[in-house]
Amino acid sequence: MSTPLIHVQMEDPSEFTPEHKDKSEFRDFRMHNVPERVKRVYSEMHRKQTYAFVNQKMSEWCRFDHAEITVMEALEILSSYLDESDPDVDMPNSIHAFQTAEGMTCDQL
Repeated sequence: MSTPLIHVQMEDPSEFTPEHKDKSEFRDFRMHNVPERVKRVYSEMHRKQTYAFVNQKMSEWCRFDHAEITVMEALEILSSYLDESDPDVDMPNSIHAFQTAEGMTCDQL
């Protein structure tokens, strides 16, 4: 049984390129400017970086029995996901993934 095709409307990634941003809008990585939610997320991630926690998550998620979706459906879900570890939450994560892929292509990784 095949999944029906769906049309996913995505934003134009070129709108998020650095050329369209003033330098004053770039990230400021000094510690006093990090939002509390970002500090909280990183603290929790570091606390959970244990062998036992990773093994538990591997057995929970590596069965691949949670959903059967298309790549476009996955991108749509990704667009609604809010990454609390990233202070730049003003763009969908699908756009960020695209930017990362483009950057890797430019760097020939």
